Amino acid sequence: MYPLLESIRIQDGIIQNIDYHQQRVNISLQVIGHQNKSTALLDLINIPEELSTGIVKCRFLYGAADDYSIHFTPYHKREIKLLHLINGKHLQYALKWANRDDINKLMKGMPSREDILITVDDQLTDTSYCNVAFNGAQGWITPEFPLLKGTQRALLLNSGVLKTGNIKKEDLSQFTTIRLFNAMIPWDEAIELDINCIIY
Repeated sequence: MYPLLESIRIQDGIIQNIDYHQQRVNISLQVIGHQNKSTALLDLINIPEELSTGIVKCRFLYGAADDYSIHFTPYHKREIKLLHLINGKHLQYALKWANRDDINKLMKGMPSREDILITVDDQLTDTSYCNVAFNGAQGWITPEFPLLKGTQRALLLNSGVLKTGNIKKEDLSQFTTIRLFNAMIPWDEAIELDINCIIY
């Protein structure tokens, strides 16, 4: 079983944000003890001809530089209408692990169009599968300490679209909307909800 995962967006045959995915793969391999080894994603991802149009999700599962599995599926974005504020206690997901059991336990019984917004140590972090950003007087702010530092989040921070900040439950009244985004959901397609759609 492969412990680590990258979910990579392919749009009309073009791999998106590959440099950010490559950087995270390299860092993750080092963390799990594979120093001085790397995996060149562009050399490994061969898009099937029948999936050369539309939005495709590439699941790159890996455990070492030369130990990996690749799967491709057409991608359909979930529709989310409500977020439930949930205490994740000491949940940790700094690397993109394929095993999501701890997050799935928090999602147990959740309706299909609803998701969780996880707090850790009283700080807002992520939903079950997205980084988030909040819109207020200072523009779009994303939590400084998310569960996972996503590749789309890194791109948006580097381009100046987002700033980071510490956000607690009691700070939510300062914002008007929340956006959900990840590697498969770019900023211009982000799920946007009124702040009142967050249920305490």
